[in-house]
Amino acid sequence: MTDPLGYVRQRPVLGGYVFDVYAHCRDAGGRRPWLHTADSFNSAVAWAVQHDREIRNLIASSSPEPDVWPA
Repeated sequence: MTDPLGYVRQRPVLGGYVFDVYAHCRDAGGRRPWLHTADSFNSAVAWAVQHDREIRNLIASSSPEPDVWPA
């Protein structure tokens, strides 16, 4: 099993929710890089799939994710 490209997290906003996409790596400050915000989960995942190459390049040039991905 390989590590994921990233994560989609739901967060509340006035009148509903938005879905934030984060890369599976850490930036210089030790945080997961935020990549995009979408109005739906499906849109967030579609955006990540469409930007696969850029996300992989970011992961390759960043610090590794210290948290183990669940098997």
